Amino acid sequence: MENITSSSAYLESLGLGATPKSEEPASKSDEFLTLMLAQIENQDPLEPMDNGQFLTQLAQIESAGGIADLQKSFDNMANTLQSNQALQASSMVGRNVVVPSDTSVLRNGNLSGAVGLADDAERVDVKIYNESGSLVRTLDLGALSGGISSFSWDGKDAEGNVLPDGQYEIKSTAWYSGGATEQLPTMANATVESVTIGSGSQGIALNLDGLGSWRMADVLQIHQ
Repeated sequence: MENITSSSAYLESLGLGATPKSEEPASKSDEFLTLMLAQIENQDPLEPMDNGQFLTQLAQIESAGGIADLQKSFDNMANTLQSNQALQASSMVGRNVVVPSDTSVLRNGNLSGAVGLADDAERVDVKIYNESGSLVRTLDLGALSGGISSFSWDGKDAEGNVLPDGQYEIKSTAWYSGGATEQLPTMANATVESVTIGSGSQGIALNLDGLGSWRMADVLQIHQ
């Protein structure tokens, strides 16, 4: 008597022991068609069902599926954009940025900021106040052209005393020809310490030394 080999290949050739193939999940439209055919086959011949209604419902299902696919594409695109923004923002850690602010930070005997002018001014000054609101120094910037102009302070008061590090309020005034004066918008120069990646509409925030969290859109200038 010949030996009978019970190998898996032999069993599979007989259709035995073969691993059943996993079926792909049916789409919503396929499920609806199956249900529609079953209802048609079992409908009352005296009161036939409206096939036009089935077609309308099928079109609605296809439309809903298309919207879901579109929403998925938008979500993927939003995630990609957020990842790119996070990568760009992370490269800013350690760099200095200029943001609109009426306070700036004194660190190691240096405070820097900027003022914005719409027109040329004959003279511009910057007044610096400590946390208690006392004026500690006035910087005369002289005549400035319209645009953004930078300034810096060495951290000393009018008598040459070294003041402690920390936040200081800055106010700027411009004098124009004809005697007109104007309070100018001020800006602070600060170092990016870290980046926070928010979810949804929160977006990406830059955490600045001594000035807290700021949006990327608030940054006016970027320095090395």
